Amino acid sequence: MKNPTPIEVARIAVVILTLVVFVFLLIVKLFFSPQLDWYIVIGTPILTAAIGYMVFYVSLERFIFRKIKLIYKIISDTKPSVKKETEKLNLRESIIDEAEAEVIEWKRNKSEELIKMKKMEAYRKEFLGNVSHELKTPVFSIQGYIETLLEGGLNDKKINKKFLQKANKNVKRIIRIIDDLQMISNI
Repeated sequence: MKNPTPIEVARIAVVILTLVVFVFLLIVKLFFSPQLDWYIVIGTPILTAAIGYMVFYVSLERFIFRKIKLIYKIISDTKPSVKKETEKLNLRESIIDEAEAEVIEWKRNKSEELIKMKKMEAYRKEFLGNVSHELKTPVFSIQGYIETLLEGGLNDKKINKKFLQKANKNVKRIIRIIDDLQMISNI
């Protein structure tokens, strides 16, 4: 039996319990107390079987329902749906196999989600690297033009106007990049 249903487990447990009680009473009747009535030797195991079956059945139902409910709470981001929570367990079915299949499905979905997140992370890193490069180029150009002007190029009429125009061009390039980033952010 791969995964016995709760009903099968209750039946097996009751058969074992009944056999133990019957053998015990039979040994007592045959060896220690011959005056013990046969209806007690036979009736007690039958009564034990009926009561034991109900106890095992109810105990297993509660135990398994709590465990399955816990599994669903663990694997889901929110509480189980109202349908799952109020649904009465059918102990004739193999609910362990059902839960196992759902856990495997959940794992597959989470694996796909993780792969998708890793791709998005790689894309984000590449995008930030490209944006960083695009911003550094005009900033370093502006820095070079300003340093040249401060080190004496400001006094040379040919250089100062040319470098100021180039710095202005790079400032406009930075503004375009920032505008593009804002548009991407809004999308």
